[in-house]
Amino acid sequence: MRSWMILALILIVAACTPTETRERGSTPIDVPLSTDTPTRTSTPTATWTPVPTLTSTPLPTNTRRPTSTATSAPTHTPIPTATPIPSTSTPVPTAAPPPTNTPLPPTATPVPAPDPARVVIARIYYDGDVPRVESDEYAEIANQGGMAIDIGGWRLNAGAPGQDYTFPGFQLQPGQVCRVYTDERHPEACGFSFASDKALWNNKGDCGYLYDATGVQVDEYCY
Repeated sequence: MRSWMILALILIVAACTPTETRERGSTPIDVPLSTDTPTRTSTPTATWTPVPTLTSTPLPTNTRRPTSTATSAPTHTPIPTATPIPSTSTPVPTAAPPPTNTPLPPTATPVPAPDPARVVIARIYYDGDVPRVESDEYAEIANQGGMAIDIGGWRLNAGAPGQDYTFPGFQLQPGQVCRVYTDERHPEACGFSFASDKALWNNKGDCGYLYDATGVQVDEYCY
């Protein structure tokens, strides 16, 4: 800026100073004088040339750098979790555990009703020890039931028509056994006898039949 001002001053001074017509050391030239009084030529007044005002060029202002605005970090947007797709597979049914045996409370043992009377021919002793007549032969009649029974009017057949013994009225107790002898009487065995003077039971094989008071066959024994 100073150099511009100095240059302007130099230009102003040069404009105001008159120019000499002759140079130093040059030969003077005779100029004829005019008869007329010369008109004084007025020295031209130096015209003031306005020095251009130095316009100060404004220095560029320091442009303020934009303050870095702290940009807030983007918030973390949660990624939506994948919704589980329900399984379409049919669940395999698990095997049910076997049922446990629940012990039942003990039940009262019912008292069985006594069996009805059951009379049978239990045995036939067909080969007696007494010679020829074998009067000691016998047939055993037993009550294998649970009740006493009156065998009065029952009939025992020795395997042939006419060989019958009809029982008198008698209560045959459960488990009791009575003998019917051919021709002997034994009170300890109920005292029953065919009262036959000859043997009744065939030693080679025979059958005995027992009938109740109505004539229905109750039992049969063969040997």
